[in-house]
Amino acid sequence: MDFRTFVRTLTHHWKLFVGALLACLAGAAALTAFQTKSYESSATVLISFSGETDLAQVYQGTQAAQERLSSYAAIAGGHAVAERAVAQYHLPVSPDALANQTRVQFTPKSTLFTITVTDTDPNRAATLAKAVADEFTVMVGTLGAAPKPAVAPATPTPAPTSPVPATDGGDQPSPQPLGGDGTTAPAEPSQTMTPVPATAVPVARATVVEQPGVSDHPVKPVPVRNMAMGLVAGLLLGTGVALTREAADRTVRDRAKLERLSGLPTLAELPGKRGNAPRFGTDISFDDAVRGLRARLLRAMGPGGGRVLLTAPFGGEGTTTTALNLSRAFAELGEDVLLVEGDTRRPVVAGLL
Repeated sequence: MDFRTFVRTLTHHWKLFVGALLACLAGAAALTAFQTKSYESSATVLISFSGETDLAQVYQGTQAAQERLSSYAAIAGGHAVAERAVAQYHLPVSPDALANQTRVQFTPKSTLFTITVTDTDPNRAATLAKAVADEFTVMVGTLGAAPKPAVAPATPTPAPTSPVPATDGGDQPSPQPLGGDGTTAPAEPSQTMTPVPATAVPVARATVVEQPGVSDHPVKPVPVRNMAMGLVAGLLLGTGVALTREAADRTVRDRAKLERLSGLPTLAELPGKRGNAPRFGTDISFDDAVRGLRARLLRAMGPGGGRVLLTAPFGGEGTTTTALNLSRAFAELGEDVLLVEGDTRRPVVAGLL
């Protein structure tokens, strides 16, 4: 099917096309009008660190927080925070429902993320979002464990020697025990464990930097999106209905289909509308079309041809009008023409002459 045939099909079945389009648009409008409205409220949370003034330590902590931001987001939107929020604020929802209504989004390479709660009531959505954000800020401080003090490695210290009296009256050091080879073995130094304080680790802290607000505009339904989807669905449905109707229609409506079904060439196409065909001699363009039909008939019949039979499958197809106009076109050449009406049940030729 080429583009011209496609356009002609839609034009011919325009009522079906428009009906399907209007039905889809009406359905989209009804869905928008009766769909339950949903509102969103969001709180922005910042992960920061306290307890350390060393820039290197703070930087390392920030890098670690950025790597764990997806984990923080999963915790913020999880069942544990929802359960604590419901218990702390006596919320009129279950923890599972609150967790399903909560959505957490975070910005990569930052320590910011947004907690969004969806509800059918804007005030309740803001209350739920605030409860979840507050409980998460409390939970963040308990996620990391405090470091234990480290113990420094043992440092050797020389053992004191006990003086012994010498034979000459002076003090001499005590002799050390002999080794297996007769040498003197060195004294083993005593070891002491000295505790060294561990390096302080920054403590993660969550702060609500933007409190949730009450929204006046619902996020669902979206009228523009629904109507656009209805329009697209209507166009597709209307096109499908028109093409299906055209494929199932056995009526011969154009020249190409007639030639394809009959295997014969088309002699002429006469202009006019059903029930309002012009008469020969009253319209120049129509007269030229009838004269073209006359010329092609004479060429097709040859010199010995003298009779033409016009017929149609149903009444009202313009057979009588065409026969009358063609007879006048032949008479215009000076030929003797005899017009015989074949429909004796409803004779109309005499009234048209």
